[in-house]
Amino acid sequence: MDAHGSPSDTPPIEEYLTARASSDIRDGFVAPKKDVVRRVAQEIERSSGSVYSPLTINYPANQTKKIDSVFMPADPSTFVQNTLREITRISKVLSSVHAKKFDLRFDNPQTTENLRGEQIWVAARYTA
Repeated sequence: MDAHGSPSDTPPIEEYLTARASSDIRDGFVAPKKDVVRRVAQEIERSSGSVYSPLTINYPANQTKKIDSVFMPADPSTFVQNTLREITRISKVLSSVHAKKFDLRFDNPQTTENLRGEQIWVAARYTA
């Protein structure tokens, strides 16, 4: 384990995100790949005590609660600080409600609302 509580073969989250801010680029914006979701989820697990467990789309809605989703800028120059802020925000909510499991969406969807890909959608839900 390193000073951040991560396995020693895993780089610190800041270092990992910095690398992704320059490698996961689509049309000049950060478009995180699937492994980024898992790494961000690991940080949330570490700081919240909740377990990352992708919940299926058919998971009973009455058994989950949502954390307010946000669209953060996909600008490579602010990606690290924005992502760290979201990790902290989600971790605090999960800790305060004593969530057991959580699911996370962290991607840059290509939709009509995000035509240029300038936003990353951050959404989480949990079970208590």
